[in-house]
Amino acid sequence: MIGPEHQPFTTPQAVAVALQVNLPAHLIAESGTGKSRFADAICNEWGWGCVTRILATLLPEDIGGYGVAQKGRIARLPDEWIRALLESVRPTVFFADELNNAPAAMQAAFLRVALERYAGGEPLPAHVRIVAASNPPEHATAEGDLRPALANRFLHFNWDPPAWTFVRGMSEGWGFLTRDLRTMDAHEYAKRLPVCKALVGEYIRHRPTALHRMAEGSGVEAMAWPSRRSWDMVSQLEAGCEASGVNGDVETDFLVAAAIGAGGAGEYLAWRRNLDLPDLEKTLADPRKWKVPERADRAFAAVGGMMAIALGRLEHESTRALAWKQAWGVLGHVFRQQRDVAAAASTGIADWGRQHGMWSEAAWTPDMQEFRGFLQEIGRLPKEAK
Repeated sequence: MIGPEHQPFTTPQAVAVALQVNLPAHLIAESGTGKSRFADAICNEWGWGCVTRILATLLPEDIGGYGVAQKGRIARLPDEWIRALLESVRPTVFFADELNNAPAAMQAAFLRVALERYAGGEPLPAHVRIVAASNPPEHATAEGDLRPALANRFLHFNWDPPAWTFVRGMSEGWGFLTRDLRTMDAHEYAKRLPVCKALVGEYIRHRPTALHRMAEGSGVEAMAWPSRRSWDMVSQLEAGCEASGVNGDVETDFLVAAAIGAGGAGEYLAWRRNLDLPDLEKTLADPRKWKVPERADRAFAAVGGMMAIALGRLEHESTRALAWKQAWGVLGHVFRQQRDVAAAASTGIADWGRQHGMWSEAAWTPDMQEFRGFLQEIGRLPKEAK
């Protein structure tokens, strides 16, 4: 008997998060497993446009544009399907099929689309999303493996729908795959992103050797690997999960592995779950009862997260004064327990204050006084505050 409860299929929700934070997604599966059908279904569900092209049948000029002499220079004229992307006025998915069947020259041309978001010599609108699809390398008819430079620009998902999805699709139609997908709250995403970036940064502070590990070997397992680019993707994916209400470990693990590979994801997620962070917003508001962790990486992660929240609030005039006071309240509290952590975390807030004129004698608080000597010593204290 085939039952959905025995074979969960979390890939659609993971890809939905990637699309909503606008990161390129790469679906890897054998032919006939519904990759393009899923792309059509999610676009239909959300009212998005979808432009599909088989990369293996294109020439580099089809993406880069055709050179035409105009007024003494060579201009690039985009093909009609690229013009449809350039002139789109709603979110639109560019579905690039058979990516790893495309010859090396075509992959090189597609690199600019994936990285710089340029096609036909013009920038793609911000609302255009990129999804690519490939067969497993061992079943590809041409290149097989993606070039590392191209692979590192994508999130890589093994698309392996259980048999029950076919049974249900045949009886209900394929819209069930996308009908219940969670959508992202853009405001919440913007709020969560600085915190997620700070936590990823603190992990690299703790494990600097994890920053860049180019994958060795070949095949699907070698496509996702940690780099500065893919770690930034991790922070966006985590913020996207939180802003979409996708808080399950399965989806988060799947997304992080899609960016940096299973090995790096396992190490990072184990560290992340072992942090035992306090409620960062409540602690920022009143840190007095918070016992700063003795373990340095936990302390750095918590303080870094709170400073990220404070920096976001400093950008808005209505919350600026309170955020300034709260940030220094946390730093002063930490300084009295772990000076090294507080000193390192204070420089970002101090620099922001110097750039925006927050350092006046009237603005000083007892918590800020703790840092006067340190900031003066490292050259971060402005003249008006001395």
